[in-house]
Amino acid sequence: MARLLIIDDDEDDVLLLSEAIENVWPEAVCETSSNNGPWKTLIRISPPTIIFIDAFSSIGQDCLKELQTINQNGEITIVVYTDEYRTSVLAEYKTLGANHILEKNDFEQLKTSLTFLRESFGASAKCVQQED
Repeated sequence: MARLLIIDDDEDDVLLLSEAIENVWPEAVCETSSNNGPWKTLIRISPPTIIFIDAFSSIGQDCLKELQTINQNGEITIVVYTDEYRTSVLAEYKTLGANHILEKNDFEQLKTSLTFLRESFGASAKCVQQED
């Protein structure tokens, strides 16, 4: 069963992504972490299957750098989502270990991308809400 974790310091972005996930994975409830400490604890206790990181959040790039060490075996799928395609920055995220890049400008496109991701992991993904 897949577990999902959203790492983002922007509450509006978390709500947007959570709503899109709810639309395509209605049975899923997502863990969220809005600062540097809790996500590390969540990953160590029970590693998620998929981590969503906002490309341009204040903690995004730092998370990816640390995840390179934590995720050396590649068991966690890392998805960077963005509302802006700065090619050089996104290429750097790929170098840092991002498996997928999702655009969050268009809600329908975001849902389509999440549907594809869901199908690759199975429809029964579940995760648990955590407070920071």
